[in-house]
Amino acid sequence: MNYRFLAVLFAADAAILIVGGMLLRDTFSYAPLIGWAGGLLSLFAAIVFSMKRRNTP
Repeated sequence: MNYRFLAVLFAADAAILIVGGMLLRDTFSYAPLIGWAGGLLSLFAAIVFSMKRRNTP
């Protein structure tokens, strides 16, 4: 599995987590917090994998 695919996968995952957390805010009160935290962690993972892709020959 190459790093470009993982970077795109984690970036899409971040968007899904953020939107899902905001949509579930009426279901339970901590859903936006969990969604934003998960989305932020996924974005950091996407940044790490995109940096690894840039450094590999």
